[in-house]
Formats: sequence, structure tokens, C-alpha cells
Amino acid sequence: MKMNFGLFATSLLLNFINCENFLVTLDCGTVNGTKTTTDYGDVLEFIQMPYGIPPVGDRRWTHSELLDPIVSNGPCWDENIYDASSLRSTPIKCVQYSGSGQEDCLHLSVRTPKLSGNYPVLVWLHGGSLMLGWSDEEGYSPTAEFTADLNVVTVNINYRLDIMGFFSTPEIWDDTENEGNYGNFGIGDAITALKWVKANIAKFGGNPESITLLGESSGANLVLGLLIADQADGLFHRAIALSASPKWESDYKYAYKLRSNFTKDVGCTQKTIPERRTCLKSMDVKTLCSKTDHYRGYGFYDFPYGEGLKGESMD
Repeated sequence: MKMNFGLFATSLLLNFINCENFLVTLDCGTVNGTKTTTDYGDVLEFIQMPYGIPPVGDRRWTHSELLDPIVSNGPCWDENIYDASSLRSTPIKCVQYSGSGQEDCLHLSVRTPKLSGNYPVLVWLHGGSLMLGWSDEEGYSPTAEFTADLNVVTVNINYRLDIMGFFSTPEIWDDTENEGNYGNFGIGDAITALKWVKANIAKFGGNPESITLLGESSGANLVLGLLIADQADGLFHRAIALSASPKWESDYKYAYKLRSNFTKDVGCTQKTIPERRTCLKSMDVKTLCSKTDHYRGYGFYDFPYGEGLKGESMD
């Protein structure tokens, strides 16, 4: 019995140590991950951790901000330890063009060979015509095996899509609290995520002075936008753009004209812009998405919102 008890106690201790190795304490609180074994070695995975204040309610169509424990008056999440050890039964996806997904979607995943390393960091921006997709899409996004093979830290980010991330109306543009707001909320989300990476990635074994962007298709267009966005200066060091559209198809003036009737079309017919903006921010997501097909202009590669980020030109 003594021998069995000793083995049992040793087993408990080893399990405790292993669990400790998967805990990371951030300013926002503690997160736990899981170990995945691949053909190229073990990888620690921290899946879909929140990085931004949820852009819901009055924060709809405003530029994202980092989660802040001061604003939260403590941990940034309800749990004592945020469980990032696996995908939820319903993965967190930003609102898609069909209306599926959720607005509270500013999450990212980190995969690392070791927490104690100083590995180069690769930040993944998924494609999907800025209308669909998500951070950890199976068979497409960087995985544990990919991470171990390259011997890097990978970060897969969610960013707002379609009407929530890359769609504007005159009512949004004329927002006096967000002057010069052209609707590039998805690009702004990527910048917020990069700020999170810069501040936190060392705790996951990543080198904050060696960050490379990797985008494919519309994700590559985001990379091109980030290359010329002043707000992204100093947040990354290299960039890879795969299958990017080489130019923006239209400008914000065209988008302004194209979407001038959108607010009326969805039923927000109040007399003043603030009233119509309030109506839009309270409108059901599926109702909004059901009307967007008529306002996409050139189709999948209609990026009229590519002309500015928070009032600054992106020509």
C-alpha cells in the first residue's frame, strides 16, 4: 500500500507540474492551454483567447480596443482561469456574410513549441473575401504541426468581416465621435491584435522583435493595408502576402454613393443621423446581412473601405 500510495502521489505531482507548464499569466488574467504531439515535436496550444473589448452594442462599428484589466476592474473574463485548451463546441467566428457567427469575436490562438523560448512569430490573417472565414479553419489555417515544423510561434487572429468589419454608410461616416471613419474595422482589429501580440507574445515563448505577417487572398490584402497604415508602425517586422488583389477596386466616394440608401432599406428612417445610427446599432445582425448583397458594388473584391483607416488615407 505504501508503494502504491507513493506512485499515486508522484503521478499527482507530475500532473500538477504539467498543468503548471500550460498556464500563462497575462495582465488580463491567467489562461491555460494544452499540449499537442505532432510528428515534428510537441506544441502548446492556447485556442481562441480574447484580445479586444467585445465590439457589441454601442461599440458596433467603432475601432476595437485592447482588453484592459483596469477597465474590467480585475480579470478580463468571468472565469478565474480562461480555458484556452481546446475549441469550443461552437468555434468563435466573426459575423459572416450569411449572418452566422457572433459579434463578440475578437479572439486569437497562439501555438508555441515552448513557453521558455524566443521563437520568431508568425501572425496569420485568413482569407475569405473579407466576408467569411475564421482564425482556425481546419485544413487552411496554421496548426500545431505547422508550428512545430517551422519551429516558430504562430498566432491566428479573428477580425470583423463583411458588414461588421468592412462596410460603411453615410451614417457611420458622419459619426462626430469617430471622425474620418471609413469603415476599416477589420483592419483596425488586426492592429489591435498586433498590439496584443507585441505586449504578450514573450510570455508564450515568442520574440516580440521578430513578428512576420502572413495573409492569403483577402487576408493578404489586409497585410498590404497594414504595410501602409501608420497605426501599425512598429507592430511587425516582415510581411508575406499570398494571392492578394493588387489594387483597391474603388474609393470611399464611390462607397458613399453606393450605400446611401442602405439605412432606409433596412428600416432606419429616423429624421436625424444620430437617431439612424442608434437604429443601425440596435438592428438584428441577420436583418442587416440580408440586405448587403445589393450594396457590394464590384462583388467579392469591392474594397471601397480601403481608402482610409481612422481618418488617414490608404491610397
